[in-house]
Amino acid sequence: MTRLTLADIEVEFKRRKSLAALRTKLKARKITHDQIAAAAGVGRTLVVHVLAGRAKSQNVVDTMKRLLAETSEAINA
Repeated sequence: MTRLTLADIEVEFKRRKSLAALRTKLKARKITHDQIAAAAGVGRTLVVHVLAGRAKSQNVVDTMKRLLAETSEAINA
């Protein structure tokens, strides 16, 4: 069994906090899980698991950030 260090716990806490911030921004911009999944080329369930912190996928996180940036640019245009 792997023992967690304090550093591991701190990293995980920061990751989940940043996911919560992403989730809030996505909800505010009305970006759906289906839209994220289609843009990332993955299933909707993976997106849900990533946002809940149960799975890790840099592709999904990068896609969320890209969609947020695109909607931000559209709002500011």
